[in-house]
Amino acid sequence: MKTAIIIDDEFDARRILKKYLERYFPNIRLIADVDSVAEGVKVINQFKPEFLFLDIKLGDGTGFDLIDQLTEYVPKIIFTTAYDEFAVKAFRYHAIDYLLKPIDPDLFVISIKKLTEQKSSYKKEAWEILLNQVNSGERKIGIPTVEGVKFVLIENHYCPIKLF
Repeated sequence: MKTAIIIDDEFDARRILKKYLERYFPNIRLIADVDSVAEGVKVINQFKPEFLFLDIKLGDGTGFDLIDQLTEYVPKIIFTTAYDEFAVKAFRYHAIDYLLKPIDPDLFVISIKKLTEQKSSYKKEAWEILLNQVNSGERKIGIPTVEGVKFVLIENHYCPIKLF
């Protein structure tokens, strides 16, 4: 079962997102809903959810402040906000989507589908790349990046340990 956390300082916004999750995606378990940057960082580090619904302006900072404080783990993020002027910045923070309040249930469903389909297509693509690289006979190592898996020829780089 996939997991999610909602971080929004508006009680009604959290309630609506919970209702949408229950109604349209019962396979996603909401593990926490909090109203601040400080609490958000704490629950993300503790539970490591797959998905995060994040408001931009929170009582003790911004959603961007929260992301900047995450050093170990960053979930996939859908921003949920009343402010359209932060959309470009949100996508620079690798947002999957940006939903304006009041959140349209149809757009919410589309966003969640982006989250779930992105992961499955990435896995398929990564395995296909890996199999092609292994079958090529070249000595390469896969390095995960935000764009996917990058393969580097081992002979071209110093490696202090013997890999084979």
